[in-house]
This record gives sequence, C-alpha cells and structure tokens, in this order.
Amino acid sequence: MLKKDSNNINSTSDHLLEHLTNNAIDRNAFLKLTLKTSALVYLAMNVTGCNLSKKAPVALKKLSDQNYENITIMGNFFIKDMPVQNFNIGQALDEYLYGAKNPHPTEKAILELVSIPSSILGMLYINKSLITLTHMNDAEKEMTFLKWRNSHDPLQRGIYTLMHKLCMSLVSGNVDYQKYTGISI
Repeated sequence: MLKKDSNNINSTSDHLLEHLTNNAIDRNAFLKLTLKTSALVYLAMNVTGCNLSKKAPVALKKLSDQNYENITIMGNFFIKDMPVQNFNIGQALDEYLYGAKNPHPTEKAILELVSIPSSILGMLYINKSLITLTHMNDAEKEMTFLKWRNSHDPLQRGIYTLMHKLCMSLVSGNVDYQKYTGISI
C-alpha cells in the first residue's frame, strides 16, 4: 500500500510539473500545488524541529506556546519598567482567558491581537514588512513599537494602543501590583 501511495504521489507531482512547465496553469492545479507544498513545508518543519515557536517555560492551561511567546514580546516592551517582581504576563493571559469555567467572551479577539507579533500577513499589512516581531532583535522590536505609537497610520496607532491596554490590564489584575498601588479588589 505504501508503494501504491508513493506512486500516486509521484504521478500527481509529475502531473503538476507538466502544468508548471506549460505557460498556462489553471487555478485548480495552482491551488492543489500550493496546498501540497504548504503541507509538506509544515510537516518538514515539525519533523525536523525547525518549528520556530519556543516551548513555554511554565505550565499553561490552554494558551499556545506561540501566543505565550507573542504576549511575552509585548510585555517586554510595555511593562518592562513595572514595579511588580516575577510577573509572568503569559501566565496572566492564560489565567485571564481560561481561568474561569465559562469561555471568555472576547477570547477570539484577544488571541487575534496576541497573534500579530508572529503573523507574517499581519506584519505585512500593518508594518509593510515580511519580518515578524518574533524574528527581530530587541532594538528592532522597540523601534517597531515606537514607530507604531508615533505613526500617522491609524491602524498602527490602534494596534499599539490595543496591545498596550491589554498588557496594562493584565498587570493591573496582579495582586502584587494592586498592593503596590494601594488598590485592593
């Protein structure tokens, strides 16, 4: 059966190569080729360990490792000078979204916002660059956030403001921060 599947794959790839060698390629063949190529790249990255998301250093309820890394990137910029010691913004987001029995009503919107630092399409649309925040060094990340803050583009200013408010709301829910500010909930 394995030999039959490999022959089927070879005949399919030969068929697609024929389409590629001709000047005209129909939409269906292009979509099939794109789907197969992206699936192969995804599998190859995961099998070889080239998956770029890092494993979260703490146990999380449901937040993905990639979203943990993304919120940490945002937290390293927005709350780096906060007086709260040992505050883990990734754990705070995980607890905020998945700590209650009922699903959080804005979970999807928050996860979309948190996914921006690692999204190539998001960065292309917002930052006009193919380089994601996860692939930048700290100085480049800071320059990008400052550019968004001072931008004339309402989308960049809006994303910056939403990220800042999310990080600050996660910090303000921390008991140590509440004690520091003298507010007790």
